[in-house]
Amino acid sequence: MKSISKYFFILILSFSLSARAQQGDTLVFRPSFSLGYDLAGLARNFLEPEVMMHQVTAAYEWQPNWFAAMEAGHMDVGVARETHNYDARGLFFRAGVNYNLFQKNPAMKGDEIFLAFRYGFGWLDHEAPRIIITEPYWGSVEDVFEPAGYSAHWAEIGGGLKTKLFWNLYLGWDLRIRLMLARNAGSEMEPYYISGFGKNEGNTSVMLHYSLYYKFSAGKNRIHIR
Repeated sequence: MKSISKYFFILILSFSLSARAQQGDTLVFRPSFSLGYDLAGLARNFLEPEVMMHQVTAAYEWQPNWFAAMEAGHMDVGVARETHNYDARGLFFRAGVNYNLFQKNPAMKGDEIFLAFRYGFGWLDHEAPRIIITEPYWGSVEDVFEPAGYSAHWAEIGGGLKTKLFWNLYLGWDLRIRLMLARNAGSEMEPYYISGFGKNEGNTSVMLHYSLYYKFSAGKNRIHIR
């Protein structure tokens, strides 16, 4: 938790310094639209072969430093053990805003240090087609959990960096802290992984995203005076 607290302290400090530097400036602003893919889902598959997740991101900068952001993705989980099998398939959606702490100017080439706020919703269908229960007196008994649905709502806060590689291609990462708001279970079986939230280990989770973006210009230049 100390490293996370230090991370957010640096972001807030950057925000304060940026706000002071921007007072009285004139800014030529061109709205932009970006599409991204989260590479962290592929990396996670190497660490946790049972989980495969794909996520795409869309963001629109409707005014200087403010971005409307949406994220959507798909999750597949397949666990095979000697004592059980577990399968899940789910979708998730997030919506919110990013605020860029960097002042826009040509020398920075679109680089960003940003704060992120999101509302998230995920749902899945999961089942355990084989469960072996070992009982000393009766011996091993095989059972199943029939397919059932599960959904969850949560809030997110975090921040990160985005830097230009070349042309309109950007690379970025961000760290999110997630707080569970509500759950709706269709059976007594708890999911191993909640779509878009992470491992089902409590009401909070921390997730790192590492994404590749392509940015498009989305309108004519506008003059903003601060």
